[in-house]
Amino acid sequence: MLKYSVVSFAWCVIILITILFTSCAFAQEVDSLYKGAYGYFAQGNWNKAKELYQEAIDLKPDYWDAHYWLGKTLEKLGDVNGAMKEWSLVLQSNPSHQETFRKWRTYGPNSVRLTDQERQNLENIFLYQDGSATIYLNDPWYTIVPYAFLVLNQNDFLSSYLSARIFQWAGQKVSPLLTDYADTGYQRGLEMLSSGSTDYKEMTFQFLKDLRERYKSSEKMQGKINRVLDSIFAQQAGITPQEAKIKTTLELIVDSESVNTPNPSSTLVPATEPSFYIDTGNE
Repeated sequence: MLKYSVVSFAWCVIILITILFTSCAFAQEVDSLYKGAYGYFAQGNWNKAKELYQEAIDLKPDYWDAHYWLGKTLEKLGDVNGAMKEWSLVLQSNPSHQETFRKWRTYGPNSVRLTDQERQNLENIFLYQDGSATIYLNDPWYTIVPYAFLVLNQNDFLSSYLSARIFQWAGQKVSPLLTDYADTGYQRGLEMLSSGSTDYKEMTFQFLKDLRERYKSSEKMQGKINRVLDSIFAQQAGITPQEAKIKTTLELIVDSESVNTPNPSSTLVPATEPSFYIDTGNE
């Protein structure tokens, strides 16, 4: 019995050594392929580099650095679609991979076409809360992320706000590398409001409310928001922004089609905080 136990133990040791040796040899082979591919890449031999990177990936599918460099190799060979596929795979599994994101950013926004229907879908979901954004999580680097960049590049208030909302969501659900682009959208929208260049008055206060919450710890941003509110108040009341600083109560009559100030000069009185008195017209 003892002899059997000793033999069994010896076999276990042999098997363990074999496994460790095989694992070490496998790792060395993959590493050798990766280093060899980089050598060919540095020499400008893109085809040979592609071959070795692919072999390394075939042996170790989750070798993300090899996927990244295979993407760069395919880019050199003029296969941008193939490169985007590799970089999207990396970002899907490693959303904080900054080098890959920088490469994806070069081509990503141009990899899709934003139709009028898709634009409306984005507005419904991210501005009007009509629908679920989870439909974009299956393949975000081919849908919602490039859509967001395309919207951000459109120079109008509603697009700036929409892109900010999308990037805010995507920064939480897709990649933290997208969060800063939400700030870009919000700040562009605020600049447009400050200059009075917006036709989307129904979105103005929703935007400013979001802005107050997002930048509640920034005195600089809160000051900008207050100046915009003063400007909007003055425009609605028919007075100058300077007058609005001391006259901050305005009566509004709201019906199904419009918001009106029946007699602004008679209803403005000094106050320390803005107030809005609304007559719904339900008589």
